[in-house]
Amino acid sequence: MPTITRRELTIAIVWSLLMMLITSWPYVEGSVLAQGRYFCGLISAVDDGNAYLQWIRQVSDGSITNHNQYTTEPHEGLSFNCFLFGLGSLARVANLAPPQVFQIGRVLAGSFCLVSFFLLACTFSQDRAFRWISVALVSLGSGLGWLFYLSFGNGSPIHPIDYGAGWVYQPEAITFASLLINPLFAFSMGLICLSLVTAMRAIDTGRARWALAAGACLLLLANAHTYDIIGVHLTVIAWLAIAVATRRCTTWRALGHYAIMFAMTLPAVAYQWHVMDADPVYRAKADTETLSGPIGDYITGYGISWVLALGGIIWLWRTKAPERGRLAHLIPWFIAASAIIYLPVPWQRKAVEGLHFPICLLAAVALAKGLGGWLERRSSAQGSVEARLVVVALAVLLLSMPSNVLFFADCLHHVRTNNADLAGVLMPQLYLDPGEYEACRTLSEIGSRSDVVMCSSMLGSHVPALTPCRVVAGHWAETIHLNPSVPRDRAIGLPFHKYALPAVTRFFSASADAESREHLLDVFGVTYVIAGPIEDRIYLGSLPTGAEYRPGMAAEALAAMPHLRVAHRSGDVTLFRVTKSRGREAHDDA
Repeated sequence: MPTITRRELTIAIVWSLLMMLITSWPYVEGSVLAQGRYFCGLISAVDDGNAYLQWIRQVSDGSITNHNQYTTEPHEGLSFNCFLFGLGSLARVANLAPPQVFQIGRVLAGSFCLVSFFLLACTFSQDRAFRWISVALVSLGSGLGWLFYLSFGNGSPIHPIDYGAGWVYQPEAITFASLLINPLFAFSMGLICLSLVTAMRAIDTGRARWALAAGACLLLLANAHTYDIIGVHLTVIAWLAIAVATRRCTTWRALGHYAIMFAMTLPAVAYQWHVMDADPVYRAKADTETLSGPIGDYITGYGISWVLALGGIIWLWRTKAPERGRLAHLIPWFIAASAIIYLPVPWQRKAVEGLHFPICLLAAVALAKGLGGWLERRSSAQGSVEARLVVVALAVLLLSMPSNVLFFADCLHHVRTNNADLAGVLMPQLYLDPGEYEACRTLSEIGSRSDVVMCSSMLGSHVPALTPCRVVAGHWAETIHLNPSVPRDRAIGLPFHKYALPAVTRFFSASADAESREHLLDVFGVTYVIAGPIEDRIYLGSLPTGAEYRPGMAAEALAAMPHLRVAHRSGDVTLFRVTKSRGREAHDDA
């Protein structure tokens, strides 16, 4: 059983902290560039990040379970996430804002992820070259998205998952991207590694306490990111089968250990099932189609590492080296993690989380064992072999990094331009103007969970992160009945006026009369309306070509409505209170 020295563990911890320091650059720059504006503490996928901030804020306000404030549909709000609950509890105890604890969570979760991966690499081999090559690849490596982007731009015939034109990428597929923008992914990926470390230790020692430790990790994983447990359980089953076949473990002991792990995972899975059954809104969100692309998108998305992983499998198949048996455990993990992204479920794409790990480990096998062994057989000087191996490993790493460099540069660009080039896809801004923030701050003081806010979907993304109020539209998946162009929503076949995004556009349109606006307020049970610069742009877009922009033009049009009263005004932003609305009854009857 491989061992780890204290020096190696220290280096791994220092490396993880260095990586998290590097990934903090865009956040520091965002704070500096805010200059009086509110910086939400996110640098990419702001819509998803705001959903996390929403749940952190809810816990900091005293809630245990999470409510979906991005929909006006009634629901129980039963979901619970241990990681976000921990961050929300920290915010409450330390009196910190959600963006602040989000950053603390990102640094801690990212460090946890990389150190856990290092422990997993050490579980498979004593070879230092294997360990550090795999750590370097998983920390910094990506695929060939950069090459397709530079070669084809928007017209690429293949869409690698690591990087694409504009804002197309899949952060859970690449470790660096997860470390950079999503602490929940990093936390879950760390739990994947720790689950497998403890499962392997249970096989090695035959002790039930390690099976209990693996079960505890799986319990947390099943709650934090349920999709991930499928690949882990398939891998553990394969490993136990190998242990029985090679007589490292008896059949009964293997069954006993797996029974412990399965039983400890079950409560979290059962609770998720209960929430899905009891809360139709949560189920509708979970069933949003996020399907996997063609296999070529994944092969090119992992690029050189994927090719080297095949080389590692070939080496393991052909070699008779003593470490073969232990390293061969990587093969069923690679197969299981690759297969589950095409399960017949609507959330296929999300199951890719963790696939980067066996790919990088097998790539390290190809380099450290395959290439390293070949160099040893052809060189008499050990130092020369190590030097050549280092050169080749560095070359592979450099060729694996460009997509991450481009993604990092994109994040910096968005920080500097406030997501201006993503406005066409309704990606929310990173900064709120003082007037928008003051309107949200006022809502946080006078609003409640029963209140519904009508505003643009881009501002609507931020409202639940800052206030207890719900919004008509604000998130591509969390907002139920968002848009008839979304397959999930189109299949329902609602009248057009009941879809949230068209309703927002119609409400702020210059062509809408007071009666149609009143009707929309009733349909969605709206109690507050925010009219600011983005809403002005919606209003301007409905005017004849050549019309000039005028700050506050949307608010001026709304001020004529008899049931809207100004609750707060700051700069070009006006917060209206709805003084009369039929609310949910109208929503049900309309």
